[in-house]
Amino acid sequence: MRLAWLCCTLWVLLQATTVQAGNQPRDDQAANSASPQLPPENSQEGSAGAQATPQQWLQRMARAIRQTSYQGVLVFGDEDNWHTLTISHTALDGMEYEKISHLTGRPKELIRSGPLAEAGNSGPAALVDPAKKMLAGVTPDTSLLEQFYDLRLAGRDRIAGHGCRKIRLQPLDDYRFGQNLWLDEDSGLLLRSDVVDRNGKVLERYQFAQIDIGKPVPLPEFKLPSETAALAAHVDSVPVTAATAQATDAEQTTDMVGGWQADWTPPGFAKTDHPELLEQGQALMYSDGLSAYTLFIDYIEKDSMPDFSKRWGATSAVVRHQQHGDRNMRITVVGEVPMATAKKIAWSVNYRDKK
Repeated sequence: MRLAWLCCTLWVLLQATTVQAGNQPRDDQAANSASPQLPPENSQEGSAGAQATPQQWLQRMARAIRQTSYQGVLVFGDEDNWHTLTISHTALDGMEYEKISHLTGRPKELIRSGPLAEAGNSGPAALVDPAKKMLAGVTPDTSLLEQFYDLRLAGRDRIAGHGCRKIRLQPLDDYRFGQNLWLDEDSGLLLRSDVVDRNGKVLERYQFAQIDIGKPVPLPEFKLPSETAALAAHVDSVPVTAATAQATDAEQTTDMVGGWQADWTPPGFAKTDHPELLEQGQALMYSDGLSAYTLFIDYIEKDSMPDFSKRWGATSAVVRHQQHGDRNMRITVVGEVPMATAKKIAWSVNYRDKK
């Protein structure tokens, strides 16, 4: 199953990150003690676009990410690692097409297509391909964001040769990170995103180094190569349909995780869609419209990896195990939230008998 494969890929990522010499993710305290070596900002106040509110800019961005054609080179990373990829995106006749090709690390492509009404569901795939976090955008319901973030215009800048308006979203509590967003003044497209902690330290950055906006992208660009079988190890094709967006229904749920639930979720976070079925469990994705995390609950053998918590960039991961009868349940929280938030969620998960 697609999601089961994604989870396996996630665990490979976690274990590889843990054991690679000289490239180990730091724990939460160590990561906060270092300052990332990031390109400097050059933000200046200006009057262009001043008539639009932050809310209107965010609504415009949400539409642009889905409906605008663009091709570009994206750089993303944190204080330890930087990666580069190319992105092609277009919307034509009610269909959305997207292709992401990694230029660093293991060769990989992600090709997605589907109706505009459905193709925005990135789901846990964002945990495997970090570029999806930037492309997912934010909810158009800015009234929800205003309950948990202070939204402000923060001047003008220039990214990849395009004039931008900077939007600052500062959290009103300690359960989530803040973000600074740079939006193209002409299209509203997101050109740069910084995830920041309470002190304004940049934890993770996504930024276009070069981008062409508004030029049609030929549809053959989004087709799998003829030698798909030979490239199977490097190409991930993820068609997005109603069936994949809602992977389970009441008849597909399993009693292996039935009754397991989180007794606490951060204020403002809600489940984004139906649970997705794993081979021996399920995954639930939560979002406040800007940040997101996924809660995995599955049954495993007793000789699995021990409890642990790690953070790299803005992503926190917490794994704990809980015995239930003769079953060993693994509870995992992974997402772009502070470590304290991820731990509180994971340790609130318990079994509740359905009566």
